[in-house]
Amino acid sequence: MAAPSKARVLDADDFLPVEEVRKKPFLEMGGREDELEAEFVNERWRTETGAAINDQVDKVDTTKGRVSPNALIGCSRAGKTRALMEIGHELRQKYNRPVVYVSFNDATTYQLEEAASSSPLDSLLARIAYAIAKPEVLAGERLHDKRKLRFTTTEDAVLQWLGSNDCVLLIDEVNNFVNSTTPAERTDPFAFFLRDNFISTAGRGWVCTTHVTDALTVFDSIGGNPSGRVFLRHSLP
Repeated sequence: MAAPSKARVLDADDFLPVEEVRKKPFLEMGGREDELEAEFVNERWRTETGAAINDQVDKVDTTKGRVSPNALIGCSRAGKTRALMEIGHELRQKYNRPVVYVSFNDATTYQLEEAASSSPLDSLLARIAYAIAKPEVLAGERLHDKRKLRFTTTEDAVLQWLGSNDCVLLIDEVNNFVNSTTPAERTDPFAFFLRDNFISTAGRGWVCTTHVTDALTVFDSIGGNPSGRVFLRHSLP
């Protein structure tokens, strides 16, 4: 049997412009078809939660306080994925924010070819690559296919794509990815990437879902030092 080919590493030229990603359906970024069959959250919750999240997007870290990332909290199968997508639509439509959606739910249990050496940050970057790649690059490849990834990317390529643009990153089921037992040497690069590029930078934001709240403790003390950063936790209606 022939050895499996390694994932192709995409660069910034393989990605859609940010303005086009703004319009890309979340389903094409890895969302599940069955999560969009009917409305889930009520308008008041969506409006109030969307406003609270958007308020954090324009803030930056100062000596007086840290920007808060956001987490949608609910038990398993409570509709967190659907709620996350509706918040994404709220941020796009009402506040004109570019939004990228990635998932670590059970429908995306694939691994990188070099899984033994890949890190949580590598796995996040691969999902971002799928979310923002041009259709002709992906050629029909979907995150739902439970097989080895054909594409990944680098931190430099994602940062080049981001440039100085606003962007909100949605991560579904972060608890399937990192938790309080994950070694710091694996979680720190992931946490630093999110802090520097999607939390503490003006015009950027990060929203995740989880039903295991200890997954959020990974970001409480990145680098081994208490950060003073507090998650805004939004319970589902």
